[in-house]
Amino acid sequence: MLVSSSPPERAIYQQAERFVQSALDALSAHVAVLDEQGTIIGVNHAWRAFADANGYEPMQGYGVGTNYLDVCDKAASAAADALLMAEGIRDIMNGTLSVFEMEYPCHSPTEQRWFVVRVSRFQWQGQQRFIVAHQNVTELKALQIELAQWQRRVNTILEEARAQQDALQAALAHERDLRELKNRFLSMLSHELKTPLTSISLSSDMLKKYRHVSSEEEQAQALDNIQAQVAYLAEMVSDVMTLSKGEHEGIALHFETVDLVTYCRDIVEEFQFTYNKTHRVQFTSNVRQLRASIDRKLLRRAITNLLANAVKYTPEGGTVTLRTKKQRGWAVVQVADTGIGIPADEQARLFEPFHRARNAQDIGGTGLGLPITKQAVELHGGHIMCKSAQGEGTTFTLRLPLRD
Repeated sequence: MLVSSSPPERAIYQQAERFVQSALDALSAHVAVLDEQGTIIGVNHAWRAFADANGYEPMQGYGVGTNYLDVCDKAASAAADALLMAEGIRDIMNGTLSVFEMEYPCHSPTEQRWFVVRVSRFQWQGQQRFIVAHQNVTELKALQIELAQWQRRVNTILEEARAQQDALQAALAHERDLRELKNRFLSMLSHELKTPLTSISLSSDMLKKYRHVSSEEEQAQALDNIQAQVAYLAEMVSDVMTLSKGEHEGIALHFETVDLVTYCRDIVEEFQFTYNKTHRVQFTSNVRQLRASIDRKLLRRAITNLLANAVKYTPEGGTVTLRTKKQRGWAVVQVADTGIGIPADEQARLFEPFHRARNAQDIGGTGLGLPITKQAVELHGGHIMCKSAQGEGTTFTLRLPLRD
């Protein structure tokens, strides 16, 4: 690395070079010093030891005098890292970069090795020189790889733990839902069974104890009451069975094409006949015909449930309206009333089995009508919506696919 100078200066530079060489030899990195053309003009002890250990003895002077850029360019076709290294060294030489650093693998037949190369420039006797230092980071890389593997294992364990926690939370939520459903069911039973059973018991006792003194008309009334209460209980059991069967086994449907306008008008006329003295039950339609494919029995149950609820929760003198209309490819059936309405915070639970709004607790009911209605509508490929305001009334809207 020495250039021409006076004898005293040469002595100083030689002493400086020996000091620099000693410093470079003390480094564990494999160091080569390049001139402005990229030719190797000096190497350190670690460079030479690495060459000896890897069978590079024939390399004259351990590469001193060899153009390092030419070596990288020739190796670039087989190793992309060599091309990147050559580009990095050139960026240092032309001043684009002040420091270039890159990690690369350098595996031998017997072991996997990784190095980090760092290239920088410095001035020596007024000339540009470049240091290329290769540091063996195999142990650090192995620790990084092992740490990454452990991190992946920890992440997997955490994901499994989160999945198990989510499953446990879901199971607990399901258990709470089942417990609440059971409580609502028991509450419904205790409330709804008490009245008909008491009525049956009273009528039965009357027939047993007072049959010889009661008139035929009184006996007939007692028998009619027993039959009516038994029919009510049978309908309650039927509702529970219908809902359970629909959720677990499926319901056999028998579809036929009908005119929903005529179909709904007939149902409304039945309610008009029954409730003409207590409520105003009316029917309207903005179309003359709405053809849809339905199961007559199942859809009738859905619509009568809505009409019966509308009458039940509307005070005497109120209005119940059934509307049919066509809307964007759907047949729409609406049942509206002017009744007590549904509290806003309870509307999300309307279709849960046995659930009843707090303002309806004193009015008879099982809490099964709306779940059965929703199930029936969905089995027809439709959906049901509710709009209600407490004290202002309720409107249920059914949308069913039209038949072309």
